[in-house]
Amino acid sequence: YSRLRDSGLDQYFHHIFVSEEIGHQKPEKAYFDHCFKKLEHFNPKHTLIIGDSLSSDMQGGCNAGIATC
Repeated sequence: YSRLRDSGLDQYFHHIFVSEEIGHQKPEKAYFDHCFKKLEHFNPKHTLIIGDSLSSDMQGGCNAGIATC
């Protein structure tokens, strides 16, 4: 939360998912499955995961079948 707030980007997000709150860690597919269930009208074909970690964000997106950047 603090990184988004400090950058001023928090205002652009409707949902923020924190692994410690969800109970699953990235790159576990269960983490992404939980997030996707919370998003109304979720379509994996129209989704891009943007992250800063190859081992959690990028691998997690690949595990979940989502494009990553």
